[in-house]
Amino acid sequence: MPSSSLRNDSRLGLPFQTAKNALDIAKKVDAKNKDLKNIEDLLLPSFLDGKRQLTDTFLGLVKNQELDGLGRIEEAVWRKAFYEPYTLGKQFLQKAGKLETHSGILKAHLYSGVAFYSQLLELVIASSHHQTGDLKSLKDTGRKEGPSEDSEDSHADTIHRIHLYLGDIYRYLYGLGVLSAHSLAIDHYLEALETIPENGLPHNQLAALFSEENNGLTTIYHYMACMSSKTKFEGGEKNLAAKAEEVAATKFQANLQDSQLERLLIGFSLVSSTFMGIKTNQDISQLCQFTLKDLHEILKAPKQMDQERDERTDLSPAFRISCKS
Repeated sequence: MPSSSLRNDSRLGLPFQTAKNALDIAKKVDAKNKDLKNIEDLLLPSFLDGKRQLTDTFLGLVKNQELDGLGRIEEAVWRKAFYEPYTLGKQFLQKAGKLETHSGILKAHLYSGVAFYSQLLELVIASSHHQTGDLKSLKDTGRKEGPSEDSEDSHADTIHRIHLYLGDIYRYLYGLGVLSAHSLAIDHYLEALETIPENGLPHNQLAALFSEENNGLTTIYHYMACMSSKTKFEGGEKNLAAKAEEVAATKFQANLQDSQLERLLIGFSLVSSTFMGIKTNQDISQLCQFTLKDLHEILKAPKQMDQERDERTDLSPAFRISCKS
């Protein structure tokens, strides 16, 4: 988000001075981010104080039950206090060739995000209990009758986004070698899906998390689920097309000797994405021929294919959970 956009937004819906104070702090943090020159700068008191002031201000607004109209400030907190410093820090380490050996400072920065958003999640859930007395109503995203319908929508949307933030942070930690963060990222993305099932963004994030697993099948599945959702992620189509091209080049153009079952699933995914309107460079007739040939062979020898599947295809927990849902 450009720093200029943090100053003027008629959609804030908060008292002018309250919104102005919060966004002025965000602008100062944005300026401090531009001064970051190396990974050690994430430990500078000036950066830490600015981040703390911004997050404390936001928590104060939430404690005062001012959820409505916080969207732009919430986005500023995410970008300026956590996401942009993380991306800068990662660039510093990659440039120095020290990402694997000197990532402790970057991990500490991300764990501060875990602490902040965990606290924020508790506050929002407590607020929802106070106003509705029923956390289960969050899962219905305001469809129940009652005087707090708009409030339920607001709380559900906020909880959905917090789970996405936490999922992203744990995904970044997994990328830095924290293996235990993988399952935690899955948990938060699935919680986001459970809170607002029609939103496709959690599927897009799960696709990124599983980018190197199951020969691309899990990733393609989640990108397709994202594009099939009522509320699609804007970049989902581009992501799906890119992954489809990557998988097709690896599995078909290179003529690698893969499992027929794997090729069948990949081919079916690519054909399906074509009929969903996702533009790729693949020849649809060739894809259909590959897929029908593998399907014919599998139907001829189902027992052999079942054994091959058990030995070579291990679908992820998130993939299995999503298929059941």
